[in-house]
Amino acid sequence: MQPNQAERYRVRGERGLRTEWDEFFICLVAPKAYIDRVQEFDAAVSLEQVAELFVGAVGGARDLFKQRIIREAIEKERMSGPQLVDPEVTEFRQRYYQLLQQDFPDLKMNPPGPAYAGETWFKLKQRLPGKDCFHPPQGRPAGLWT
Repeated sequence: MQPNQAERYRVRGERGLRTEWDEFFICLVAPKAYIDRVQEFDAAVSLEQVAELFVGAVGGARDLFKQRIIREAIEKERMSGPQLVDPEVTEFRQRYYQLLQQDFPDLKMNPPGPAYAGETWFKLKQRLPGKDCFHPPQGRPAGLWT
């Protein structure tokens, strides 16, 4: 979850009261293990509950795609667990960004926010038509991809 995510949703909901809508609820759809750790939402539906809707369904490619995406999200949560902000990675990314601004102003990168352990990929916005430059984790070469 992003920092203050539920709070930001609540502020947005309150801002629209009586001008855009009469009431609002902050809802979360996520793996059950994630929902169990997060309490700031008014309601929650687990992806496991959503997956049950597909049991026995004889759908086409679109249904199979949805089932796969839901399974992958559940598995990702099971394998990675809670994502905690890593102060060292966050500081590294901020310093990297400052260095680019100072010494390489033609290399463009979005200002970094909080980073998680192992989150070391950077996307640089180059002036190369149709190409993106990624700075991968330590030990892997940087490169250009279309």
